[in-house]
Amino acid sequence: MLKKSIHLGIDWEDFALIFYDKGIIENYKIFSHEFINETNYLLNFLKKESIKCTFFCNGRTAEVYPDLVNKIDRYGHQIASHGYNHTHRDKLNDIEFLEDCIKSKNILEKIVGKEILGYRSPYLSFNSKNLIQSLKILSKAGYLYDSSITYSSLKNIIKSN
Repeated sequence: MLKKSIHLGIDWEDFALIFYDKGIIENYKIFSHEFINETNYLLNFLKKESIKCTFFCNGRTAEVYPDLVNKIDRYGHQIASHGYNHTHRDKLNDIEFLEDCIKSKNILEKIVGKEILGYRSPYLSFNSKNLIQSLKILSKAGYLYDSSITYSSLKNIIKSN
């Protein structure tokens, strides 16, 4: 029997928490139960289907839900970074971006006790203006790979050059 290979990356962030941090809503905790249930449902589904993937974890979300990050890791999925504050790359200067990348990496490494190797930008926000510099900064922050470029975003990067 031929074994399938699936490469799946999941952006894992609690948007209620992000909206709370940005002052858009007053209380993220009213949505926490749903976020926890959705994560557990997803983990159980992936386990049932024998699918392993990479969870690109938002650092701020990981701070609030460290037990879920550990559960994702225990289920055999790779943990990677999705930044700390889920901020679009164009809204951060290079120093702020480096600090955001390092902060998220450090938080995730402390939670799971493993080196975090991968990164995916919030909103897949790498573009022709910031791509090369962003990749250099990720390397400086200690990441070995980036998963921010998709087929559709690559077309836009090539088109704009």
